[in-house]
Amino acid sequence: MKIFSKQFLLGLIFSFVAIFSGIVASGLVDLAGKRYGLLLALPAVLVIALILLLDKTLLLVLIVLLRASLDHLLDTTKFAGIGLGGLLNVLMVLIGLLALYKLERPLRKIVLLVWLPFLTMYFYGVVISPEKISSFRIFINLLSTAGMFAVALYVVKTREDFTKWLKIVFCSCLIPIMYGAVTIVRPVGYYLTEHRLASTFAHPNILAFYSVLMILIGFYLWKSQQFTEKSLLKKLLPFIVLAMVGMLMLTQTRSAWVAFFAFFTFYALFMERKYIPVLLVLPVIGLAIPEIRDRLLDLTSGNQVVAYAKLNSYAWRKYLWDSALHWMQVSKYLTGYGADAFLHYSPMFFPLSTDKPTAAHNVYVQTFFDLGLFGTLAYIWLFFKTGQTILRNVIHDKLLKTIALISIASYLMYSYSDNLLGYLNFNWYFWFFLGATIGWQYRIKPVESPETSSSSVMTASGSV
Repeated sequence: MKIFSKQFLLGLIFSFVAIFSGIVASGLVDLAGKRYGLLLALPAVLVIALILLLDKTLLLVLIVLLRASLDHLLDTTKFAGIGLGGLLNVLMVLIGLLALYKLERPLRKIVLLVWLPFLTMYFYGVVISPEKISSFRIFINLLSTAGMFAVALYVVKTREDFTKWLKIVFCSCLIPIMYGAVTIVRPVGYYLTEHRLASTFAHPNILAFYSVLMILIGFYLWKSQQFTEKSLLKKLLPFIVLAMVGMLMLTQTRSAWVAFFAFFTFYALFMERKYIPVLLVLPVIGLAIPEIRDRLLDLTSGNQVVAYAKLNSYAWRKYLWDSALHWMQVSKYLTGYGADAFLHYSPMFFPLSTDKPTAAHNVYVQTFFDLGLFGTLAYIWLFFKTGQTILRNVIHDKLLKTIALISIASYLMYSYSDNLLGYLNFNWYFWFFLGATIGWQYRIKPVESPETSSSSVMTASGSV
């Protein structure tokens, strides 16, 4: 005979959390000042712990649904360099390890083959790093990203699972769209220089890469007829995708524009040629928009490194990379100077640094400088092995395979001109999508042939 009901116990726990949080928060008021997020950190930790104990799946749904909207809020919870975001990363590492333990042996092998070489090299980089604390934080971020990949492989077992989780991933863009709209109407929020839209993200480039991913996922949901029910999301899907396209344009991130245009060029030429007229019109429309035209024309000037000349962003990057590579000693070519060493040593080798650390804006140069040739090859292996796995296992859905492979190719392109290792928010969604794709397709491969599944895989049931 139960003395207390589950509802009573939950109410008792929540009451305790509320009282305890109130007592502690009252003592933190002076310490927190106007950083109200810091006051919310303790209650948030307790609530997360409670949800983790009661329903791990619900916690994962909330993380996937809300993480795209939390960058600025999580920043306000930092105290002495540690905040709720760091604790969330550690939690995802633990959940990822649990998923890895529960995975079937072949799928566990995929996770290890994909991630272990780079994680090993990066851990070695942490050991020899001149910036132990910051490099260890990046290592935890990488572990949490690998954890998202493992979790997706574990939770997505069927077509219905894939449809459900893909909808959850896609719905994560709703809050950024609404916040972005408010920021455009009343630009007092998180705009950066030159009126580039960042919305809920820490930088416009992160929003841009995330937007491309959401556009491709939304396009897949639409074209593959994943919706069999008359849901509100189905009706709003085209408008949400168009809103994401608008946000992508406002980020003014050229590499993301290239990825967006490259996908639809490939799709129009090789899958549905009726979109070719639209493809021809898009560049005309883009060049008619002053912000886009000016952003592209910026690359035609400022390419010479001369006294008092202002370099454009790409010429500035090339000067930075050339300075770093010429400064490197040959003895460091194989293993590098240690994780996060580029940022540490940049004031020494980059004439334009003005004694301030400068990020590499190129993952290949950064990993070569920090981790040497072995680290660079391990980074490239991440995507080569993932792409190979998709090529071998995603044989039932041509559109999904195309989107997954183009997403990988786009990521490799982004890596040439941006600091992708620091874009945790986007990395979580990117690797969760790839893990979900492999998890579903790998499990149906032994029991279905391409001929018998090609017609059925394009429809799915279930809603969020």
